[in-house]
Amino acid sequence: MVRRACGDVGKGVTMRIAVANLFHLSNTFNRKPTEWQRWSSTHQLAAPAISRLQPATTALVQSMNQAAGDAQSTIVPIIEAVAPAGGPLAREARDSLLSEFSQRLQEHATKVDALILVLSGCMTDEGGDSVDTAVLREARASLSPEQPIVAVWSSLANLSEETIEPCDLCLSYDLRDPEDAGRVGRKAIDLLHRLSHKQSCPRRALRKLPLLLPPGMWRPDTEPVRTIQALAHDFEAQAGVLDVSIIAGFPFIDHPDAGLSLVVTADAELELATGLATRLRTAVWTNRDTFFTEPVNVEMAVHEAMQSTDGPIIIVDAGDDPALGAASEGTGLLWALIDLGARNAALAAIVDPEAVATAIAAGVGSTLTFDLGGKFDRSAGYPVAVTAGVRRIIGASGAGFGRAVRLDVEGRHGGSVEVVVCDQPVEPTPVLFEALGIDLATKQIVAVKSSWRVRETFSRVASRVIETTTPGITTPVLSFFDYQRIPRPIYPLDAV
Repeated sequence: MVRRACGDVGKGVTMRIAVANLFHLSNTFNRKPTEWQRWSSTHQLAAPAISRLQPATTALVQSMNQAAGDAQSTIVPIIEAVAPAGGPLAREARDSLLSEFSQRLQEHATKVDALILVLSGCMTDEGGDSVDTAVLREARASLSPEQPIVAVWSSLANLSEETIEPCDLCLSYDLRDPEDAGRVGRKAIDLLHRLSHKQSCPRRALRKLPLLLPPGMWRPDTEPVRTIQALAHDFEAQAGVLDVSIIAGFPFIDHPDAGLSLVVTADAELELATGLATRLRTAVWTNRDTFFTEPVNVEMAVHEAMQSTDGPIIIVDAGDDPALGAASEGTGLLWALIDLGARNAALAAIVDPEAVATAIAAGVGSTLTFDLGGKFDRSAGYPVAVTAGVRRIIGASGAGFGRAVRLDVEGRHGGSVEVVVCDQPVEPTPVLFEALGIDLATKQIVAVKSSWRVRETFSRVASRVIETTTPGITTPVLSFFDYQRIPRPIYPLDAV
């Protein structure tokens, strides 16, 4: 919806552009709500503690700053509030976030010309309501109709007409790809200048598909996604087209807005936007079967990695991914590595604050026998009895990992696994392994609780990636979930 008249005005007018980044991936199948204490909040954009959580979002913000400077405009940071992926927002967290955002925006409302909101598009509260929608409504209420709002959504957003109604422009960026995020950041500034100077009149078409797509299934480096993305780029290159966004959505929210979204924005021509959105919808829908692949069984994945002559082999556990909101205390992959006698293997990370505290109290060099993992939510595996030597300790949060320990866990048949155990969910990266003294280049097997970003994160060290899953709350096997609120029928759960 555009609230301004179209026409030409004088060029060269500088702008003050407010920017707010409010970001959380809310997994409604995680039974532990995300409390306000888990949030990092700052007036400055891309602060170090926040940039570690979302590198692509940091690249997005940095590119907006650069583009605004090039256009002789000024970015005005309103608020950057980011929390690690987890359960839905506790009521207090939701209220605190909205209150702080509203207060800071109102302080600047009469001093800025426009607002850019960076949102995950999958931020919900305990009651199942969209916090992103509430943020946009608050923004629209605080600004005049002459102050445009641009929403920049992550590629995991679950959108609806109601959600996007308050904004004048909708763009999206790949949350795995800082380069794409940088491109979208520059585009956001360019289109905002054109809109504010009344040099364009955006008209958008939203198309929702009854398609529930696990994040790891939409990969631009594989077919048919590569061809579909190329078609979208061709559409975007047409005269009069401002933006074409394919937004895969987030299947780990039980919400009526679930499903893949297509947003096409044209300059003053709604019919053009509608026609291209319909054609793109057809291209996606006719290929729906090919997006889904069956992950390798956990035992088979470990066997295959053990028999390989190359290394390191990265085994990906998609079922317990903390970057997508899992508690990361599942033990399915740990059990398989121990039971099959894997050697020269490393695993990150199991969340078990009790085990971390016990290991720190015992100290480096001690040997312990206790139950590891599965203490809170056993959907991804029960506690596993282990005998382990304490080899390295991170006792402070300065590295950004919280407290963490490296345990050398004994396996069957003379095997052993170096296991990283943390006191809070942490997305595994090479930096985490290195901080605990694990040299990935020397490992035969590196097992990680990760899925959709693992190829980008471990591309420099992996000789091969094997995808598997445990029955956790980020599994790509969507029949695992007891959905109550998503629109039905929806593929692949139903015949559509």
